[in-house]
Amino acid sequence: MTPTPPDGVSVPIQVYIDRCLEAQMRLWETARASDRQALDDARAAMEHRLMQMNEFRMQILEERRNYVDRAVLDAIVKDIIGRIDLLKSWTDNIQGRITALHVIIGAFGVLATVIALYRAFT
Repeated sequence: MTPTPPDGVSVPIQVYIDRCLEAQMRLWETARASDRQALDDARAAMEHRLMQMNEFRMQILEERRNYVDRAVLDAIVKDIIGRIDLLKSWTDNIQGRITALHVIIGAFGVLATVIALYRAFT
C-alpha cells in the first residue's frame, strides 16, 4: 500500500515514513533550539539579577562601613557627658567665686560709706 500525501502524489511507504520522520525531527530540533534559547535568555536574566543583587549587597556593605559601632558611640557619649559635667562644675565654681567677690565688694562699699559718714559727722 502506498499512502497518498496531502499534495496528492503517490510515494512508496519507506519514502513517506522517512519524510514524516524528517519533518518530525525538524520540528523537534526547532523546539529544542527554542528551548535552548529560552534557557539561555533565562540564564542571562538570572545572571543580570544576581549581578544587581551583588552590587546592592556591596552598596549596603559600603554604607555599613560608615556606621559607628555601638560600643564606640557609647564611649564617645560617655566622654562628652563627662566633659559637660566638668564644665557645669567649673561654671558653678566660677559663679560661686563671682558671688563671693560681689559680697566682698559690697562689704567694702558699705565700709567705705560708714567711714565717709563717720568722717562727715565727726
